[in-house]
Amino acid sequence: MEREDRKIVTVFEKEFRNVHYGRLCCIVRDESEEPDVVAAFISSAIKEGGKCVCVVEEPLKQEIMSTLPGIGIDAFSALASRQLVFPAAEQLFLSEGSGPNYFPALKQLCCRKDGSTEPIRLAIEMRAAFPGTVPDIETLEQFEVALNSSVPSDMCAILCLCPEKNTPVQLLLDIIHTHEKIVIDGTICDNTMYIPPDVFLRMRKEKNLDILYRRIKEELISRKKISDKIAENQRILVQSEQRYRALFNHIHSGVAIYQAYNDGNDFIIMDFNAAAEQIEKIHREQVIGKNALEAFPGIKEFGLFDVLQKVWRTGEPEYHPASFYRDNRIEGWRENYVYKLPSGEVVAVYDDITKQKQTEKQLVSSYENLQKMFVEIIQAMAKLVESRDPYTADHQKRTAALSRRIAKMLGMKEEDVHWIYLAALIHDVGKISVPSEILTKPGKLTPVEFSLVQTHAAVGFEILKKISFPWPVAPMILQHHERMNGSGYPSRLTGNNIQATARILAVADVVEAMNSHRPYRAALGIEKALEEISANSGTLYDPDVVAACVRIFREGKYDWTD
Repeated sequence: MEREDRKIVTVFEKEFRNVHYGRLCCIVRDESEEPDVVAAFISSAIKEGGKCVCVVEEPLKQEIMSTLPGIGIDAFSALASRQLVFPAAEQLFLSEGSGPNYFPALKQLCCRKDGSTEPIRLAIEMRAAFPGTVPDIETLEQFEVALNSSVPSDMCAILCLCPEKNTPVQLLLDIIHTHEKIVIDGTICDNTMYIPPDVFLRMRKEKNLDILYRRIKEELISRKKISDKIAENQRILVQSEQRYRALFNHIHSGVAIYQAYNDGNDFIIMDFNAAAEQIEKIHREQVIGKNALEAFPGIKEFGLFDVLQKVWRTGEPEYHPASFYRDNRIEGWRENYVYKLPSGEVVAVYDDITKQKQTEKQLVSSYENLQKMFVEIIQAMAKLVESRDPYTADHQKRTAALSRRIAKMLGMKEEDVHWIYLAALIHDVGKISVPSEILTKPGKLTPVEFSLVQTHAAVGFEILKKISFPWPVAPMILQHHERMNGSGYPSRLTGNNIQATARILAVADVVEAMNSHRPYRAALGIEKALEEISANSGTLYDPDVVAACVRIFREGKYDWTD
């Protein structure tokens, strides 16, 4: 017998185990169910030390005999001990008369030597009771009354097998209404329309059955609808399970399902999908049924164990961010999303992000190398300027330091502060195109010489614009001599049309220049410089930048080397 068949018989046997008396009608929708039903009925009797009499046709008898060994019943021993009897229908039921002695042979099977009735289980296949014919209603009623007289249902359990197919509806209704319980779809249920056979026969003679038939028919239709609904729900459930299993097996993320035990102090791995097998380089058979700490010893240090406990206790989903897992077998970065299922199980959906982390590390390293290269380029340019004009080189360094302090005071991002400093280090790189004699001239510049000096902003832009800095260095250098009222150069930009960083550099450039010695004049000092920018705040210079710069010097002694 196949495993699924044994499961079906077990269901029937469990249903019959507590039924010792009464009349049961089994509505057989599929004749292949009959051996399972009768085998379960026999088994429930024999395992309790009782007796079972089966009135069935030969084909069904053979199927029953082959089914019994599969559920632990030695059929031939049961036959030898008379615990199991297969009498012929004509031998059992053929008799004249009526009343208590209508079936004398059947009554004799149920009696002990002292004359008392022995509780038995009696299974009757309607085809065997009426071989070769379909009984009419009157014959069936007489049969039911005589059967009840010979073997009272309060002493025995009587099972009537009635195939749904090929049985007239009226006859099926008559069979059903005289049985206290109905066996259908592996379940025994009380028959709310039960009427004792003798009472039913009297009602028929009095022609009071029309209403009863309607009630029975309505009951059967209602039950049929319920049964169909159950079958449909089962079909939907199977489809849902199949969809879930397909998703579970084919999803790219790893999925591990855990069952809590010991009050949530440990978790058993209940399921493990193919993606999880690939991530953890282990077969699901090696982890299913194991506790989580045994299968993955590093799960506590990893932090996921605490998350599993929290989700199990609260029912709220949790995100366990990317963390590094390591045990003596495997290691790698994992990112987990943990949920609690309605079943009480906890599921972790996770991804192996080790390659992503390695890529990120490489990108960070590449970025750092690129940043280092840009700094080296800027330092090389600053040295180039220094080689032609040491004054300009010192001016750039001090201006860069002050620009950085102002940017910090304004609350700019750290990366912007860093690049403002780097750009300011070479803000006068364009002066390499200006003759050194002009840059170091001790006297006042002529208009022509001054116009040459003014070209340094545009020249610096042209030098730097082809270098792919990750920050707008070239525009800042181009605009650092622009003024808020449009009086600056080279483009006479106004207000917010000037880059914010260029407005910072403009103030720092002026303050440093006025505070320092120039070839054509002595240093004017920091007070004069602060007066200059304060007097022209909002006209030439950005008022926010001016306020930040003044605050730097007013709050304490400023170190130009910063």
